[in-house]
Amino acid sequence: MSVVEQVRAAFHLLAINIELDDARYQAAWRYLEVSYMNPLRSYHTMHHIADGLRTAHEADLHNVSGISMPLLSASWFFHDVIYDARSKQNEFESAMVAQAMLSGTSVAPRLEEMILATRHDGIRPATYEAQLLCDIDLASLSTPDQHAFELASHQIREEYSFVPNLAYATVRLNIMGQFLLRAEAGRLYYTPIFNTSMRNGLAIANLLTEIARLNNVIRSAS
Repeated sequence: MSVVEQVRAAFHLLAINIELDDARYQAAWRYLEVSYMNPLRSYHTMHHIADGLRTAHEADLHNVSGISMPLLSASWFFHDVIYDARSKQNEFESAMVAQAMLSGTSVAPRLEEMILATRHDGIRPATYEAQLLCDIDLASLSTPDQHAFELASHQIREEYSFVPNLAYATVRLNIMGQFLLRAEAGRLYYTPIFNTSMRNGLAIANLLTEIARLNNVIRSAS
């Protein structure tokens, strides 16, 4: 089964769970498919959505009591549905699309709160589901696969290809530095499921590698 087929199967299961009729399911899926397969995207693609679904499965979130898996899943499917590297409104616009596509369902009232949390502005989300969503979104920072981490960094750089090397590296260095401080303080991840010494250690190692690379870029461009 291809990545797209995996994601579609998971979205179809969500549609059944939230009682989204077939016509609206088909329309929502077409929107998701076109968005995440946009050739201008390199990282925020179907692979990113599939990776998050896999992370949730490996963390056995379906067996965590007290959370709404349909809400978490719906938010994940739509959190990057609008993505323009030049815009600062992606999360807000993604939330608006999600609410429109899933209006009238049980998950609709909380989609904006959930998706806006993925701005990763350092403010702890108010609800456990939103905290989990953020943790899933940042799970790639603690991958044990160095190649996968480097590939993700390269893909994100491709999405900002219009930004000169020095400017990109300077801004990216600041972001990675903030994540490093959070990881060193044990605050990169919000939930006990993700906030483990192993994940924080892997994140610190990956972030230090990326910071060293960015510093080299800055030295070379200066």
